[in-house]
Amino acid sequence: MAIYSLIIGVIVFVAFISGIIILQIYLSKGNNKWLGLILPAMFFLISIVGIVSMISYQSNQVQAVTENGKVIEKVTSSVDVGSIIVTIMVGYPLLNIPTGVLLLIYAVCRDKKKKLSNLDKMRVQDLE
Repeated sequence: MAIYSLIIGVIVFVAFISGIIILQIYLSKGNNKWLGLILPAMFFLISIVGIVSMISYQSNQVQAVTENGKVIEKVTSSVDVGSIIVTIMVGYPLLNIPTGVLLLIYAVCRDKKKKLSNLDKMRVQDLE
């Protein structure tokens, strides 16, 4: 039964990603050039939120048990600059992969639209 859940999950995930890509292509081919930048901007903001949340939740938790069996818990916040830098250097590019893919789709669609527009202008000039 677990294999069916996995297969359904993969199918839903692929459909979701395909829907985002199709939506990005549709928005990029539109007349308004700003519409194609909506999804990349959203994913960029999501990546910033992800990095900030990864950095803000870095802490150490120490538990000790007394002779009576009582658990003493101590949470210390460790703000190590090195680990923050490594987190940013590794996490930021990884979280921005979708942003880069969507910007690449935007650039390809806009370039194709620009070439077709220039070709139409040349055809109009040839008719005159």
